Amino acid sequence: MRTAEASRLLGEESTGVRFTVTVPVEELELEEIEENGKTYTRVGLPGWSQTAQAGAPSLPLVVEQVGAPLGAEVTLYVVPGQARVERLSAPVLPVVTQRAEMKPPVEGEPLLPEMVYVVEEDASVYGGGEYPGSLAVVMNDGMVRQQRVLGVVVYPVQYNAQRQELTVYETLEVEVRFSGGGFEGGEAEDSAAYESVLEGELLNYESAQGWRAVPLEAEGRMSPLGLTGAGVPWAPPEPGWRVKVRNDGFYRLSYAELVTAGLPVSSLDPRTIKMYNLGKELAIRVVGEGDGEFNSTDYIVFYGEGLDSKYTWDNIYWLTYGGDNGRRMGARDGSPGAGSTPGWHVSNLHIEENTYYFSNAPGSDDLERYVGAFLYPPYIPSWTKTFTLDAPASAAGQMTISMIGYLANAINPDHHVRVTLNGEQIGDVYWDGITWSNLSMPLRAGLLRAGENTLVVTAVDDTGVGSDMLYIDAVDVEYANTFTAVGDELWFKNGAAGVYRYRLNGFTTGQVEVYDVTDAENVEQISNLAVSGSNPYMVEFSDVAGGAGQYLAKAAGSYKAVQGIETVDTASNLRGVGNGADHIIITPRAFWEQAETLRAHRAGQGLRAVKVDLQDVYDEFNYGIASAEAIRDFLEYTYNSWV
Repeated sequence: MRTAEASRLLGEESTGVRFTVTVPVEELELEEIEENGKTYTRVGLPGWSQTAQAGAPSLPLVVEQVGAPLGAEVTLYVVPGQARVERLSAPVLPVVTQRAEMKPPVEGEPLLPEMVYVVEEDASVYGGGEYPGSLAVVMNDGMVRQQRVLGVVVYPVQYNAQRQELTVYETLEVEVRFSGGGFEGGEAEDSAAYESVLEGELLNYESAQGWRAVPLEAEGRMSPLGLTGAGVPWAPPEPGWRVKVRNDGFYRLSYAELVTAGLPVSSLDPRTIKMYNLGKELAIRVVGEGDGEFNSTDYIVFYGEGLDSKYTWDNIYWLTYGGDNGRRMGARDGSPGAGSTPGWHVSNLHIEENTYYFSNAPGSDDLERYVGAFLYPPYIPSWTKTFTLDAPASAAGQMTISMIGYLANAINPDHHVRVTLNGEQIGDVYWDGITWSNLSMPLRAGLLRAGENTLVVTAVDDTGVGSDMLYIDAVDVEYANTFTAVGDELWFKNGAAGVYRYRLNGFTTGQVEVYDVTDAENVEQISNLAVSGSNPYMVEFSDVAGGAGQYLAKAAGSYKAVQGIETVDTASNLRGVGNGADHIIITPRAFWEQAETLRAHRAGQGLRAVKVDLQDVYDEFNYGIASAEAIRDFLEYTYNSWV
C-alpha cells in the first residue's frame, strides 16, 4: 500500500531517486488494550500500513514503488530527521500468530486441526534491540510488464522492547541510488491500462519510462514447459487429437474408436499416422498399414505412461496424420542363448494416500503437498497399513517412509516415530519442526511374505511437546521379486549392463509378447521367444543390456483402453505476433458464453478484453496436460510479450 500523503518526491534522475517521508506525529495513536490477560500498547497512524511479521511489534510503515534500470545495482541511504521518543507503560502489541489447535474427534468425521489466531511475542524480537533494525529496505525487486519495480519499505517508527521505548522520526529522507555501469533498457510505452497503473504507482514515473525492457517477439519467446528444441515453442499438431491415458502399459486405438473421434480413416494413409507426448514423437505400431489403407481390422498400438501430478490423472498423447511417414517400433532378436540367468529382480511398491492438503509443507512449486494419515497421539497414535505381495524372493530389501511434522515447537527434536513390519521393529527416528523426514530402513531377507504384510507407524509422543502432530505422506518398498507373471503381465528390470538369459513363469497362455520399455519414446519388441510348458507357461529369451533397463512381458493381444480421445477443432495461436490485451479471461469451454458477458462488459469500459480457452493454454504451454504452471507460464508470456 502506498501512503501518498506521507511521501514527497525530492528529485529523480538516471542515477537515483530521492524522497522524503513525513510522519504526522500529532495523529499517532497509542492505545492500551488487554490481550490474554496482558496489557499492550496498540500503535498506529490513520491510513498507514502495519508491519506483518508474526510475533513482532505491529508498527506503522510506508511502502513506495520505485522504477529502476534493468541492469543496475541498488543501494539505499536514509537521513533521519528529528526524533521523538515515547516511553510506554506497556509493550507494543505484536502481530497475531497463526497456529493449529486440535479438538476432540467427532465420530464419523475426520480429525482435522483448526487454525486459530493468537497474540504471542517473538522472544528473539522482544528480547533484542531496535525493531525494525533498518529505517528502510528494498522488500521486493521484480518486473511489472517491461518495467523493473522496487518495493521500498520505510520504517519511521521503531520500538526497543528492552527499554520499552518508541522512537518516531518526524521525517526520513530516503535516497535510492542506482550504480553498476551502463543500464539496459530503453523507452517503451505500455498499453493505456498498464501505463495508467504505472503512472499512479511509481514515485519516479517520468524517469522510469526510459528503463523499459523491449518486448520479446513471440517466435523467440521460450516457455519452460513448452520447448521441442532449441528455442522452438511447442505447437500442437494440426489436425490433432488428444488421447488420454492414466496408467503405464500398451494401449490400442481401434478403427471404431478413430471413426468416433472423427478421423477420416477411409482417406488417410496409415503410414503417416504419428503420436507425440511432451512434444516428442513416439515409436508406435500401426497394424495393417502396409497396404496404405486403414481398414476395419487395422489398429494403432502405443506405449503410454501414467502421470504423477497434483492437477490431473490424465497424461496427454497427441494423434495426427499426414506428411512424412511416422516413427514405428523396432524389434530385436531374443533367441535364447548364452547369458547369466537372474533368480530375482528388484520390484517397487508405492503406497500413498492423498487425504489432506498441507499448504505449509516446505518444498518447491512442483511438490504436490497432498499427504495421508494424520497422527495425533491423544486420539490417533498409530497408522496400520496392510499390503499384499504375490511372490517375493527371500532376499534383503529396503523400505522408505516419507513423513512431515505438522507443528514446530521450542523443544528440539519434537517428533519421534517408531516403525514395525510384520511385528518386527525396523525403524526409529527423531526429527524437528515442520520438515520432512525420509526414513530409509533395511529389510532383512525373509521379512517380507507372500500374501499380506502389516506395517505399523507409531507416534511415540515422548519428546515433551505435549502431543505430537505429523502426517505420513508415502511408503516405498524395494524388494526382491521372482520372475512370476500376475494376471498374464510381468514388469521387471535388469540391474546393470551385461548379457542375460531370462526365464519368465506363470503365464496362462503361450502367446506372450516382451517389450523393452526403458525408453518410452523408442519402445522395442523382443522377438523369437522360446515358450514351454502348459498353463503355466514359461517364456525364455536372451538380451544384451547396455545398462539398467525395464521390460514388460504380457499376453499377446491384451491392451489397455484409453480414457478418451478429444478432437481439437481449431488450433490456437496464443504465441502469435501482434497478440495483445488489457484484460484476459481464461475459461473452460463450459463457461464460454457466460465469459462473453464479462468480456463485453470490460470492452465497454475501454479495455481490450479477450477470452482464452483454458485447454488452449494447456495445449500450448504444457503439451495439453492440465497444470497451474501452464497458466502461470501463459500469463508470464502475455505479460512480457503481448502488446
